Parts: sequence; structure tokens; C-alpha cells
Amino acid sequence: MKSLLLARIAIVASLLAPYSLVIAQGVETDPAISGLLSGLRVPLTMQAADLSADYHAVRISTGAAPDPVAGMLPFMMLGVSTTGGAQNLDLQKALALSWTKGDIVLVGAERFLVSYKLDLNPVDFVMRTARVPGQEAEKPAPLPTDLRLALVKLNAIQEIEYAPKMTPDNFRRILGAGRAPTVMDAVGERADETVTVSNMKQVALSLVMYTNDYDDVLPYAQGTHAVQYVTYPYLKNIKAWETRNPNGGEFRFNLAVGGVSMPAFEAPAETPMVYESKAWPDGKRTVGFLDGHVKRVDQEEWKKMQKFLTRWLPASGKPFPLNYGKDWKPAG
Repeated sequence: MKSLLLARIAIVASLLAPYSLVIAQGVETDPAISGLLSGLRVPLTMQAADLSADYHAVRISTGAAPDPVAGMLPFMMLGVSTTGGAQNLDLQKALALSWTKGDIVLVGAERFLVSYKLDLNPVDFVMRTARVPGQEAEKPAPLPTDLRLALVKLNAIQEIEYAPKMTPDNFRRILGAGRAPTVMDAVGERADETVTVSNMKQVALSLVMYTNDYDDVLPYAQGTHAVQYVTYPYLKNIKAWETRNPNGGEFRFNLAVGGVSMPAFEAPAETPMVYESKAWPDGKRTVGFLDGHVKRVDQEEWKKMQKFLTRWLPASGKPFPLNYGKDWKPAG
């Protein structure tokens, strides 16, 4: 079985020989560009540990032919299992991503988007993770953490898809390339907490203003998107619904309070109106309450609030349609 795997890779390698300096998916990979970039502050390589928070993971689609290496991956994987399971699935996704801050450089007369990709092709991926069924799995080889420069012609780009769940920290976790936390990391995390609390305060205020204008009745929504839709005239900033939580997640409206009149609540200051769907690494999450105040609560406090996430008070009137505001796109 092992010989079969090696035979497949040998065949693939021979097929790929003409593509050693190919421009795949419109991305410039030829090291010769280093001469053209000599006067620019654009490193040709960087480490995963050096990815800062202003780098974003994206999938870039161009009009060029698909990467011939990636196209051979299913053939190489026939009859072969891999070590790592879900981690390898994450790694396969990471292979398709580019990291960029949105910087543009001029090379000759062409403009390029500056991005970086993991320096690991599918052939290397199979060799590092392959396991022959029935044999004891070997310890996987260490993964490279090098990122290579990938310049993408602006006029070749058809689509750029943002991958918000793939943060630099998540990427490093997949690669096992974590670094020791620094003072600046702590400062950055506190800044993210502050921004998230500020965002939720804006959201909570918009809900209070909406409720005041509609006879003290909270929006009778069947989804958070509908609440974003009806409160946007008060908020006018859809980005206020975003969290900086490194674990991901989103702001959610507490559907259990929708359509209920404010005077019906016995303890508005203890009843969650909007909350983060995921806890932060420290176990806390941001919660906005019916009286408009916002705070970060720990796991113990959050457990006590679970009873408020199931409807216990009658609503008045009819709920918004299920897809209310579905086709709405906020300005900007």
C-alpha cells in the first residue's frame, strides 16, 4: 500500500514538472519578481507567528486555470487515509486561503494585491499525513509555518471571499505554530473587549429607542437579522453588530423577549436583550440588558441567565414574517 502511494506521487510529480514556475490562479509565484520588488518594503516570505490582527484570510478567485497540483490531490488520496482527522480538514482549508491587509503594489505597469499563502502544496500535505490502513500511524512530520508572497493581478480578480472564522490565532493553532503571549497581546485583547462592549452599547441603545417609539413593545422578530433591519434607522451602523471575540460568534437578539411590553418585566436590569453567542477565551461574554446597560458576564452568571432565553411572558400582536428583512442590504 505504501508503495502504491509513492507510485502515485511519483506519477503526479512527473506530470507537474512543466508547472514548476506556473502562475496558478493568477497568483505570481516566480522568485524572479524579487528584483522588481527590490525598492519596495514587501517581504518575500513571513512566518505564521508574525501574522498580525490586520491580516485577513480570504479566498481569491481569478479567471486563470485551476492549480494543477491541487487538481491531483483526489487521485493521490485514493485508498490512503491520513492522520490528524479534523485537524487535516482544517489544514486543507488553510491551503486554499490567502492572507492580506489589502495593500497594493505596482510592478512594472501592473497593479497587484499583496497576499501570502502557506508554503505547503498538496503533494507535501499527503506525504506528511499519509497513513496506510492496518499499520500503526507514524507521528506526523512538523508542518511548515512559512508563508510565501503571492501577488495577484487586480484585473484578474473575479471574487474575494472573506473567511472570518480563520483568524491569525486559529491559523497558528492549526499549524501548531503558537507563540508565547506578550504584553502587546494582552493590550490588544483588552482593546477588542472594549470595542465589543462599545458596539453592544450602540445596539442596546437602538433597541431601547425602537421600543420607546413602538409603545414600549420590543421587536417581535423571529431572527436577529429582522432586528438589525428594524433598528437600523436608529443605529445607522451595521458594523456595531460585530464582535471582536477571537473565538468568533456573533451578537444575537434574545427572541424570548420579542413582542413583550417593557412594563411586563420584573427585572429589566437582569434580563438579557442581546448577547454574544460564544464566550471569549477568558470564559466571559458580552450581554446587553433590557434597561440598556451592557457588561461582560462570566460562565456562572451566564448559566443563571439561561432561563431568560426561553419565552416565559406572553407577546402582544403578531410576529414579523419569518424572512422579514431577508433581502435588505444595509448602506455601506
